[in-house]
Amino acid sequence: MKQVESDRIVVEAWGNPGTGIDKIEMRVLARAASEALDSGYAHFALVHVSDRNLPMGGGLGPAPIAGAEPVWIGDYESLVYNRYERDHAAAPRTWVLPGLRAVVVMLSEGDRRADRGFEASEVFDHLGRVPL
Repeated sequence: MKQVESDRIVVEAWGNPGTGIDKIEMRVLARAASEALDSGYAHFALVHVSDRNLPMGGGLGPAPIAGAEPVWIGDYESLVYNRYERDHAAAPRTWVLPGLRAVVVMLSEGDRRADRGFEASEVFDHLGRVPL
């Protein structure tokens, strides 16, 4: 975990060769939830997710680089949608040492954006884990 602003952190998650991206995403969510709870925040959202092995996935030329745009991921459906927007097949290393990096914004209970974010304690309930 790396603190980048008072309410923003960067978390990473890795897997072994052949680890599915869904498992790595769950690790990112668990780390984000743990950090949010440890810092006194009830909710969080992912505002950028990128493949840890690639400087930035995507195309060349005038088209925008995939993964470079900010996003708001506050539920599982948005996370899955974002998965297909990322470019995971561009480098063989992503199969050998798969990993993700996510920028996380932590949201307090009174923040109007909290209803569009993950509830940190619920993430642990659904993953069957306890805070790290």
